Amino acid sequence: MGGDAHVAGARLGKHWGVDGGAGTMSTHVLCNQILSRYQTERSNRCQMISVLARQLERFRDIQLSWQEQRMSARAAVSKAQQDVVEKEEEVY
Repeated sequence: MGGDAHVAGARLGKHWGVDGGAGTMSTHVLCNQILSRYQTERSNRCQMISVLARQLERFRDIQLSWQEQRMSARAAVSKAQQDVVEKEEEVY
């Protein structure tokens, strides 16, 4: 049975654990494939965590900036309201 045989809709050599040259199941090949995939997923996971951490840091910085702007805006509104009250008192 060569690599051109089809099993479950795919060439035999494309199935997990199948040695493409011999066309037979090999636990060694399967283990290497699983370890390779796990390492790739692990690498991608670490990379994704790193990206998410940087995004969280940027969000935190933006949130702190928004907080400062909000406090400044509230102070400005409070000052403007106080000025209005003082002007009204001057008028009466």
